[in-house]
Amino acid sequence: MGTPNQARSAQNPSDYDPFELVFAPRRPLMNPTFDLNQDSWTGTVYGYARVSTVDQSLDHQIDALRQAGCEKIYTEKMSGTRNDREQLKKLCYELKPGDTVIVTRLSRVSRSSRDTMKLMDAFAEVGVRFRALYEAIDTATSTGKLFLTILSGLAEADRETIVASTNAGLAAARARGKKGGRPPAIDTEKAKRILDYIDRLSLDIGETADIVKVSKRTVQRFLAEKKESDDAGNDDFYNKYGLSKKAMASDVPTSPDPIAEQVA
Repeated sequence: MGTPNQARSAQNPSDYDPFELVFAPRRPLMNPTFDLNQDSWTGTVYGYARVSTVDQSLDHQIDALRQAGCEKIYTEKMSGTRNDREQLKKLCYELKPGDTVIVTRLSRVSRSSRDTMKLMDAFAEVGVRFRALYEAIDTATSTGKLFLTILSGLAEADRETIVASTNAGLAAARARGKKGGRPPAIDTEKAKRILDYIDRLSLDIGETADIVKVSKRTVQRFLAEKKESDDAGNDDFYNKYGLSKKAMASDVPTSPDPIAEQVA
């Protein structure tokens, strides 16, 4: 069995998600007695600079980070709403107790308060100091810790607001007779056409799928549903698709689709 350092070096930094347990594989390296309140931070000082598009310049951020004492700076040109930022992952992979991470603005880390809080929690757990220059945030100070507490509350309030808005929207949609989620691949009209083409015109599943513009697998599942309902002797299949079992059993086509007439 290798040492923790050997185990860490064998990992690919691109496998780490900085917002979901990024430091979990590295907890054997953590010092349980490390004190975030200590006066001396002797680890490496890292900088992280980010802009959203390739056309934007990182020069101003890099200059500010160098002036703040950053020894190594990771740069990225990608939206702050994305969690698949490779340079941020590599930075997180490098961190060890006693290190410091500096950004020019808090928004450089993430545009989401929840994601920012997740990262701040991970930093605190490992023993990493975080500073945001513009907001004067420093997690080595009591004020910085207070900010994190406020941020946590804002993140929770944000989450609750989103949940409440989503539920209200779904309730309003249901009141108007609409259902949430993706629309069904086969509606009543398509169901009639599929049964007409296969039962009355003897088209195969592939031809039917092409005409109705659904996948072959969708038609196969549809027909399997019908068989299961017919074998059980119930009307579940017909009720689901708004079909008349009596009409579908007759020899008269239920779909006046001109394609059916052409095929016939």
